[in-house]
Amino acid sequence: AKLDNKKKIMMVEAMKQCLGIVTDACKTVGISRTLHYNWMQDDPLYKEEIDSIADYVLDFVEGKLHGLIKV
Repeated sequence: AKLDNKKKIMMVEAMKQCLGIVTDACKTVGISRTLHYNWMQDDPLYKEEIDSIADYVLDFVEGKLHGLIKV
């Protein structure tokens, strides 16, 4: 199954770009935080997409950290 709501799709992409920071992603897409959290509650597919971003962000941050640690 895929998301069919354009704003939800945009929000998933914005969350990736903003590394999971909800306020920044909402501003980028032009929606309220309340709407985002309503979608999280009412749309299991949207919630699944958003929840998966945590793994993406963790991988990104770990990669950057490893790059800083290497000497």
